[in-house]
Amino acid sequence: MPVPTVDFLNDAVDAVVTALQQSVDFMSPNAPVQPNGATPIAHGTGVVMIVEDNLPDTTEIPSYRLPHCSVFYSSDEELHEEDSAGDSEIAIEIGIRLYNRGADRRTVQRTLLQAAAAVERVVKLQMNANGTNFDSYASNARYHGGTAIDTEEKSGYGAMQLVRLELWVTLSDY
Repeated sequence: MPVPTVDFLNDAVDAVVTALQQSVDFMSPNAPVQPNGATPIAHGTGVVMIVEDNLPDTTEIPSYRLPHCSVFYSSDEELHEEDSAGDSEIAIEIGIRLYNRGADRRTVQRTLLQAAAAVERVVKLQMNANGTNFDSYASNARYHGGTAIDTEEKSGYGAMQLVRLELWVTLSDY
């Protein structure tokens, strides 16, 4: 089985980050403007303020960056045997950690549910006939939801929800 390179995996994560940042269903109307040269953020009806491709410690995320989304590579596995061209189809699992905190537990949980539902909509829109298939990376994609769990906070309430996105990609044998 060919092994995906670090660059290939980083590009897959970047494609997911870009799709989320450009979704009006996902991004908050109050999301900060990106610096020059960065992918423009869609300011829509969503709830998420920041989408990053790293996993900062939740205690280090300032309140003005909440709700927060972290996108990261989780794992991969072979789906099909190699074809005559030496290509294999693999599934790359991308983790999406949604995090929020606030004074009211219900509001914190509801916000995470809205963000998770928006991720599912982004996947459907990316993979429909008019979608970009995550910048042409995926031949198929599957959303796997998660359950929000409470986090320990110094004050107020916090919660985190991990959802998974499975991208099916063709990887050439090197």
